[in-house]
Amino acid sequence: MKELSVIAILTVFICSSYVSIVTVNAEVNTSVGGEFTYLSNLQAYRVTFDGVKYNSTEMKMGNIEYHEGIQLSSSHSNEYYAYFNLNGTYNNLIGLVGLDDIGTNAAKVTLFFLGDDKELIKIDMVAGDLPVNINLDVSGVRRLTVKADHKHKASASHDASIDLVNMTLWKSAPAPVPIPSTTTVVPT
Repeated sequence: MKELSVIAILTVFICSSYVSIVTVNAEVNTSVGGEFTYLSNLQAYRVTFDGVKYNSTEMKMGNIEYHEGIQLSSSHSNEYYAYFNLNGTYNNLIGLVGLDDIGTNAAKVTLFFLGDDKELIKIDMVAGDLPVNINLDVSGVRRLTVKADHKHKASASHDASIDLVNMTLWKSAPAPVPIPSTTTVVPT
């Protein structure tokens, strides 16, 4: 049975006299709730750009390193696509998306997930943003398209790599298992 790693999200609240650090953890119980495969195991059957890496050791978002996923980048195009054949066999796509920490401060990207050419979600991202959790209904979707649009890309120096990490395709919805949050107050 495959297991997913724990996803940690760190939120920092800064007040005049203290810093509150709240860590929220969540994991997916793979022993209950269904069968899944990683999107990176399917590999795109077509890409319209020059940079796609599977399970790269260089993926880092919010100062956390990830090893399971897909990294998309292009130095030649402002708009590019990756196409995946789901063949209508999955119900949910769950994972994290965001700009890799190696991107420049000027990087701005709009990311689209399309199911059979119908928009499932649109995410506007700016360098420095934390990754976004997604949970998409892909029931019956035959072709999943990931479209990146660098409308604000002025030059190759504004390149941004997009990380799709821990992206799992589920044949039935997984059962989330909450882990208690911890709050630490640090005096300033």
